[in-house]
Amino acid sequence: MHESAQLPLGHKPFYPLHEMAILLALRVGREGESMRTTIDKVRKRLLYAVGKGDLQTMGLANEYQLFYAAQTFAWARKKWPESFDDIPIKQDAVASDSLGVTDKVKTWVYPGTVDACHELLREAYDEIEILQAELASAELENARLQPLAERYIENREKNRRSARKPRKDA
Repeated sequence: MHESAQLPLGHKPFYPLHEMAILLALRVGREGESMRTTIDKVRKRLLYAVGKGDLQTMGLANEYQLFYAAQTFAWARKKWPESFDDIPIKQDAVASDSLGVTDKVKTWVYPGTVDACHELLREAYDEIEILQAELASAELENARLQPLAERYIENREKNRRSARKPRKDA
């Protein structure tokens, strides 16, 4: 079981590296040490913990990593117990099992003669050809509509930016 911290309602579950470093630095800052220095030290400790495998992140490397707040605060409580002693730690054990039973009815009927099997096979190949033609047609339509969709998105963004600009008095 892993220890986890309970966050109050309304807090984000994930924070980027810089925000997480600030949240922790606000609690572990020392007298006479600048906040910038403390944030930098905490940021380096977070990255070291990720490299060591003590913390897991989501996203890309370094500045674009997202830290899971509950896990990070539980880690911080172990690292700086006196600064995070008001954050409760609890162990959750959640277990579940399930068994699913389904029955399916297949409507496939296999013919009893070789000639009937050949007829069924020909019908299947005809259906495959029809579906391949429909797929090719859909792909052509998609290729035709893709530039229009891209232009629509660009135009929508341009209109959104224009709507934020002040209007000229006419």
